[in-house]
Amino acid sequence: MLGARKLVPKAQRKGFDSIVFVVGWILWKERNARTFDSKSSSLPEVLLCVLEEARLWFRAGYRHVGLFPLFAYPSHPAPALISL
Repeated sequence: MLGARKLVPKAQRKGFDSIVFVVGWILWKERNARTFDSKSSSLPEVLLCVLEEARLWFRAGYRHVGLFPLFAYPSHPAPALISL
């Protein structure tokens, strides 16, 4: 992951770091749901959870996430995620 981070322009690295954290957080929650609650989500559902969580962060004031418009604006289309 460190190699991917270096490919991101310096001005956008805080946003990238935030997105990595959000993805990790959602994967952790999915793991707990599968382990402790015997519930599982499909890949599109997990990806939508990542989008929703990132958008919540943005609305809560963490503006670095907004450097990636897909994660910041609810009106931004995400059809590629739905079609998985």
